[in-house]
Amino acid sequence: MSVLCILMTPTFMNLRESIVCREAARLIVSTLRVARARAIATNAEHKVEFESANRRYRILQGDRAHDSVDWDTVIQDWALLPAGINLHANVLAIHLNTNGTANGGTVNIQNSERATKYRVVVAPTGRIRVK
Repeated sequence: MSVLCILMTPTFMNLRESIVCREAARLIVSTLRVARARAIATNAEHKVEFESANRRYRILQGDRAHDSVDWDTVIQDWALLPAGINLHANVLAIHLNTNGTANGGTVNIQNSERATKYRVVVAPTGRIRVK
């Protein structure tokens, strides 16, 4: 029985890590969709900022419908990814416009070895999906 437990431990750990990565991707998608919906509803730009080094992200609201200069309104404070899960974004922030479009970008959800498990893609059209 103990041999079976030893053999199953790596499989269980990989499964757990995959579930945690998937949940992190789902939360980032949800955050992006909230920011997009708020931008449309409030007629004010929103952006989701990413800090890859600190494994966190947040929502900010701009002061205008476009070309905002003041981003001091925090809608969602920093959300931290679970231990062992990293993110790498190809942009510092994804801007969500009042017409539903975005600047586009990709956020990679990575495991502890920094291997990409899930990719959150935001198209310039505003479509948000997980690959």
